[in-house]
Amino acid sequence: MNDTPFQDFPPYVQQSKGKPKFLVLFLIVFVLVLAILAGLYFLGGASKKSIDKVMPVPTSAIVLPSPTPASPSASVSILPSGKITPTSKIGPTGVSSSTQRSELKVAVLNGSGVVGAAQKTSSYLKELGYNVVSTGNADGYSYTGITIKVRKNKSAYLAMLKKDLPPIASKGATIVGSIDDTIATDAEVIVGK
Repeated sequence: MNDTPFQDFPPYVQQSKGKPKFLVLFLIVFVLVLAILAGLYFLGGASKKSIDKVMPVPTSAIVLPSPTPASPSASVSILPSGKITPTSKIGPTGVSSSTQRSELKVAVLNGSGVVGAAQKTSSYLKELGYNVVSTGNADGYSYTGITIKVRKNKSAYLAMLKKDLPPIASKGATIVGSIDDTIATDAEVIVGK
């Protein structure tokens, strides 16, 4: 054999190119990264939705039913002559002229424990023309329906308050009224559950 310096090296064999293996490996890594990012996107979106459901954004808007305006009441009179003459009276229904809402000092108290219950009722009564002098919490949160307490000298207002409060009361709530001279104002309206 010939002693040549190239005999120590193996014969030259052309190796297959590593590009297809590299391309396959790159595609696998790329798909995995996309799958991870998509998973994080959907998981992150789901957690944001659950936070929205658990913690609603508080708003300060309170929608109150509009007070009913004074409605005319009509009646029909039959005269001895046989003629029928309609007559109408316009004014607040069920209210005598000596009983004005603005003359009654009312305290509205929260007896339900629901935040804003007294304030909502207070705003409604003010819209009707009542003189609401204070709002606050009742002596407890065990009241149900609406409890009205009126001083004896203002007892004419009890029926009016009972008539005015049903639109603001919870559906099916009872409205109970009583005379109580121990209260600090002319009337107390306690909003229960």
